[in-house]
Amino acid sequence: GGDAFLQNLRRLVGEGEEEAIDLLSKCLAFNPMKRITAEEALRHPYVVQFHNAADEPESAKVVTVPIDDNTKYSISEYRDRLYSEIAKRKRELQRARKEIRKGSRVKDGGGVHKEEGRGGGVVLRS
Repeated sequence: GGDAFLQNLRRLVGEGEEEAIDLLSKCLAFNPMKRITAEEALRHPYVVQFHNAADEPESAKVVTVPIDDNTKYSISEYRDRLYSEIAKRKRELQRARKEIRKGSRVKDGGGVHKEEGRGGGVVLRS
């Protein structure tokens, strides 16, 4: 039960570390509806000294892991798949940003204008 779980945490973390044990027990709650949120965790007394609301962006999107929950993976396989998905998503975002920047350089009217410069180069003027 819950008492055995807390006793194990105390044994792992150490006696007298009640704030650490409290945060860990809230983060490790099996039921996701009872688990502490990231925002709540950042305000927890154990880590509040590191909390900086101005430097902690929030996302309105729900973060999901694109890995099938019904497939068993070893820790290293899961880690490798997760890293691969993160790298893939990062490349997609970089490509999209590049396309957006490329599109804004050739805008007509009110934006950035492309002109031929001396020596055949391109000069961007706003």
